[in-house]
Amino acid sequence: MSHDALTDIFNREYFEQNKDKYNRCIDVPIGIILCDLDELKYNNDNFGHERGDLLIIETAKLLNRYPPNM
Repeated sequence: MSHDALTDIFNREYFEQNKDKYNRCIDVPIGIILCDLDELKYNNDNFGHERGDLLIIETAKLLNRYPPNM
């Protein structure tokens, strides 16, 4: 599976499988964004995992909406 089931964004497996292809086709460096959501555990514990999932989904949407300029 190359997409995260919750957010439908590419996951690490996708990049591992495709990094050589990108290195051959694109003449710019590729980066991966890693995020840590502050207070995610607090939200899960106090408001339920559905709320935590919503925070993750909305964060993924924001990251996809504003890709870096290249």
